[in-house]
Amino acid sequence: MPLNFTENIAIFIHNEKANSKRIFNNISQSIEIDKSVHFCRWYAQQMLKFINKPRRKIHSELGHRKLEFWFYYTGEHFGILSEVLYNQLIDKYQINKWKDFVSYSHLKEIWNNEKKNSSGIKLEGSKYSNTLNNVLNVAKENIYLHPTQKPVELMEKLVLMYSNEGCTVLDCFMGSGSTGVAAIRNNRNFLGCELDKKYFDIAVSRIENEQ
Repeated sequence: MPLNFTENIAIFIHNEKANSKRIFNNISQSIEIDKSVHFCRWYAQQMLKFINKPRRKIHSELGHRKLEFWFYYTGEHFGILSEVLYNQLIDKYQINKWKDFVSYSHLKEIWNNEKKNSSGIKLEGSKYSNTLNNVLNVAKENIYLHPTQKPVELMEKLVLMYSNEGCTVLDCFMGSGSTGVAAIRNNRNFLGCELDKKYFDIAVSRIENEQ
């Protein structure tokens, strides 16, 4: 079904300190892929942790983006990297010193066996990734209190992606307060602005009910 209209959500980050930056390079560092089921995907995930750099930084340092499908380890089109690229990672990032390192021939053998058993597999990306893949997958609100009301679920995803616990979230166009509800639910402070007193009062009531 075609969309009747679209609306952008702009996010600005103020005065972020280097020692408290969020990781939003689209890769979660906390949930580990099951090694016994998807060894190659797990291996790619752990390799990226060992290198300890965002994918775009690796692409920049290597001068190409040929590792896209390898490091997109939750995607439907995940695929093993070539031996040439594997050797580049050895030369550039010394992955051969990593405790879980395996030879390319062994990795290729595992991959060939996995392909037979898991053709076309796609992991549940939202479990392993901070990427918000499709806003249309976010459920609509059952009760609308504002003409351009955003689902709290959507705002929670954004709050979690772009802030840490204890941070202050500011919404200059608060509307009915969905951003505030999302912030309070996830242990953030919240500041909101709204010109229309009707919607301001609705927002205050919703936010207070979360506290």
